[in-house]
Amino acid sequence: MPQRGFSTSYWTDPFILKLPQEAKLLYAYLWTNIHCNQAGLYEIALETIAFETALPPEDVPRLIRLLEPKVAWYPDGNLIWVKNFLRHQTKSPKFLAAAAKCLSSIHNNGLVKEFIDFNQQHNVFIPYQYPKATVAIPDSGTDTHTAAVTDTNSDSGGGGEEDNELAEISQLYEANIGMLTPIVAERLIDVRARYPPGWFAAALEEAVASEHRNLKYIEAILERWKTEGFRSHRRNTKGQASGKHRGDSIPDTQPYEWREATDESENTS
Repeated sequence: MPQRGFSTSYWTDPFILKLPQEAKLLYAYLWTNIHCNQAGLYEIALETIAFETALPPEDVPRLIRLLEPKVAWYPDGNLIWVKNFLRHQTKSPKFLAAAAKCLSSIHNNGLVKEFIDFNQQHNVFIPYQYPKATVAIPDSGTDTHTAAVTDTNSDSGGGGEEDNELAEISQLYEANIGMLTPIVAERLIDVRARYPPGWFAAALEEAVASEHRNLKYIEAILERWKTEGFRSHRRNTKGQASGKHRGDSIPDTQPYEWREATDESENTS
């Protein structure tokens, strides 16, 4: 049977002391029931809660709301999140990996991101990998220049269009360039804010086709498109013959700086 950490100071916690008897029982149940997984974010029906606690079914929604902000309830998906659950468990790599695996069954990228961010604020780092998105590079013998972006877990219940766009950009970066770092994440947020939806995927397609898998190169492409128009072609500079010069595939924006940047192996910026 799975073991769970549960503080012995539960009954003297100021938050618990203020709760009515039924809410105290419910909060303890949400920590310790057999349906609770390693993440403390799990699916459970109100009927199940009422049956196993012997609480009146009509009272359960009201009692859950009394547990806010310690517990978050998402009735549309029958999801319960005991927010401090993971902080009170073992922090072994095996347990955190199991918690990350639990998140794969949550079909709400906005909620998963909120869960990960919340725990990171409390120094609990979960090795969760968002579902990969890939860029399909067209055949060199065709005139097609459209990036086919496939999100294997698209979700309309996330944090809005901007959050969905940022999630897609992040997934594309991880799938085609490298691991996200805090610095890279900030730059991707800036990309999301500065350019229209879909531009990053198209610029990444061009960068991959040119064998320049780094964020600086992609940012240079985006700046060129912002000035000259979406998918504008780079102009050859003096002394460069098309297809003959090493710098031919480098964007025309600040050519010397970007040429220097592409000499580096930039996976994490």
